[in-house]
Amino acid sequence: MSLIYEKIPLAIDIEALRAHFLKTVQPLPAVFQSDAFGGWSVLSSNGDYKDGWHLGHKLYQTPGMTREELLRAAKAAGLSSTMLFNRPTEIHTGPMADLVRQISEKGLNPRRARIIILKAGKASSWHRDGADDAYAVRLHVPIITNSGCLFEVETKDGVISEHLPADGSAYLIKVNRVHRVINHGDTDRINFVTNIYDTNRTSKDHRLNIHAF
Repeated sequence: MSLIYEKIPLAIDIEALRAHFLKTVQPLPAVFQSDAFGGWSVLSSNGDYKDGWHLGHKLYQTPGMTREELLRAAKAAGLSSTMLFNRPTEIHTGPMADLVRQISEKGLNPRRARIIILKAGKASSWHRDGADDAYAVRLHVPIITNSGCLFEVETKDGVISEHLPADGSAYLIKVNRVHRVINHGDTDRINFVTNIYDTNRTSKDHRLNIHAF
């Protein structure tokens, strides 16, 4: 059993999803947050694939902040609620739309779905994407990767590191833990990533109390 992720069963045709990315998504200019990260939004707040690439994770770097404190900080910074990022964009077609449909039908309530590039030879900083007491879960589907791409999580016993292969698997990951992603390879990593809210109790370890939704 992985300490980093929980697999969730989805009927993903990874070859079709990869072909859709190469033909439909990749030709569009990506939005970059840094020299390491960028991509295209599948679900955004206004239906534009360029929407939703704010650096909201920077709010979560102060240890001990509660969910309520972070919500106030996000509002003060002019950031929209993740729940508003549910409008299909130009790339929400074909196998990409089918993937979002499957996630929705499982009661996982996808929001702010994106295709994310991690450039070859690059890494994120150590960070977290939610307060300690927040529900912060993302679903990852690797589309194009290499063996040098790793997801790393800090624990009291040290760093846990795992490679997520692009074999049609879908992974649920808690992102309010300190973590980073790193690409030691010489090719870019391409992942489908979406925030989820498991109100349907579909998963084993990533359920959300319906009354908190």
